[in-house]
Amino acid sequence: MTTSNIDTGTTDLLANLDQGILTLTMNRPDARNAMSRAMNTALQHQLAVAELDPNVRCIVLTGAGAKAFCSGGDLKQRDGMSSQEWTAQHVVFERMARALLDCPIPVIGAVNGAAFGGGCEIACCCDFL
Repeated sequence: MTTSNIDTGTTDLLANLDQGILTLTMNRPDARNAMSRAMNTALQHQLAVAELDPNVRCIVLTGAGAKAFCSGGDLKQRDGMSSQEWTAQHVVFERMARALLDCPIPVIGAVNGAAFGGGCEIACCCDFL
């Protein structure tokens, strides 16, 4: 049995590979796993890396804590952004959703609580719930 924690570059997303199953955990339970730009970027990167790893047979996407799977975009992070900054962040979100949709590895959404707004969109991008 091989288990390895993967450094995602942020504490907002945890990654663990165990027996061919890559578990990606949105890790902001105090914010109901609201999607930060760092989380989106890390998630997109982990999906790209997984596509090239022959040891990854399945991906499970879940949220930390018991309150919510994901509450969508982090509105506090967006507060005070200019229109250009918001547009740039939205592009990152769109690319992450496209990465989920285009991922050739089956993605299971382990929806362990409410999925609000963009969190529902993320769940809908998974192959199975």
